[in-house]
Amino acid sequence: AAVAGSDGALGSGLVGAVFTGIDILTLGKFKDGLYDYLKGLSPLVKITQNPNGPDSLGDPVYFPKGVFSDPIASEITSKQAASAGYLRMADGGYFDNTGLEAGLAYLEANQSSWVAGDHLKDFDITLFVVEALNPSRPLGKGLEHFGAIGGTIERLFKGGAQMTAPVDISHPNSAVFDSAIDKVSGVGAPVWSHASANALFKLNAWEFQVETIAGNTMNIGAGYNGTVHCWTIQSPTEAIPLATLGSWSDYEAMYGQIIAALQTADPLTGVIGAELLGRQLGYSAVI
Repeated sequence: AAVAGSDGALGSGLVGAVFTGIDILTLGKFKDGLYDYLKGLSPLVKITQNPNGPDSLGDPVYFPKGVFSDPIASEITSKQAASAGYLRMADGGYFDNTGLEAGLAYLEANQSSWVAGDHLKDFDITLFVVEALNPSRPLGKGLEHFGAIGGTIERLFKGGAQMTAPVDISHPNSAVFDSAIDKVSGVGAPVWSHASANALFKLNAWEFQVETIAGNTMNIGAGYNGTVHCWTIQSPTEAIPLATLGSWSDYEAMYGQIIAALQTADPLTGVIGAELLGRQLGYSAVI
């Protein structure tokens, strides 16, 4: 619902024309009021800077308290809100459903040793991503060498197909890594894999050597190099079990499948999943 508060969703095409017509007929600002209400469903939160520790996030802010109205529309401008440390929250799928870019931006902002273009490793990131049951081969031009890693990961690379929707929701581009064949490695095949007997559940581990690009939405510097260890989960549960008429208990079942899978060895390399994950996270203990 909060996405509908964007001008791209309500202010253009046939939908925009209808709302403009309502404004004219009612001699009011119906569309503006609807924007304000829907943006209130994507609330502002206040970031508090702590000199001796990590920054903290406050509760969602509404004016007056408990009412879904947008403080930017009535109290402060967008620039004032940003200067005061406010951040608008949205579902990860609107931009980057992996959370990688927010973490990478945080790492860059809190370091002083990265040197762009020196080809030395600047970051090492491990993440889990829930993909669709059967992710299709990336269709973005120039990404044919990626293999079937899934759209969530593909969107992190330049030229990767971004999210599509029935209406324009004006989402930002989430590409932050170079997709040129000489700038990325590891996208052709996973380094570890497991599949259930019926092949409905799959857990794959990928290891990408990546380089950041200029002009990305999060303003992360270009030319930084690092490793992204990515575990993709393919399950009928998907990200929302209700999409397949399931129940919340499906999450527990998927969790059990992940734990069981990590205790198995890759059929080609003999590496046990939990040991590989442990090494990625800096642990050397053997299960």
